[in-house]
Amino acid sequence: MAPGESRVLAEYHELRGCQPLAAPHLQLTRRPALGSATVMRAETTLAAAGCAPLRVSVTRVVYRAAQPGEDEIAWTVRYQGRGRAPQHEAARIRVQP
Repeated sequence: MAPGESRVLAEYHELRGCQPLAAPHLQLTRRPALGSATVMRAETTLAAAGCAPLRVSVTRVVYRAAQPGEDEIAWTVRYQGRGRAPQHEAARIRVQP
């Protein structure tokens, strides 16, 4: 990855059977030091096992590199499903000069 480039680090959706639910809630818990991170909502078509193609809402973590070096970012994902604990995720990004 080079300065000025953007990349989707993660994408989350939630289904109940073959029914799409609202996109999971995502909160950044550690912001990057050498770039920027954005939480975006979008719609996409998904092929889930045993289901016809589905139009689903997704939540994405998008990182934009600003300067060379190694950067870190962390986030928490909360799903609607009952009994599901929040999911903690992190990424380390290397930005080349």
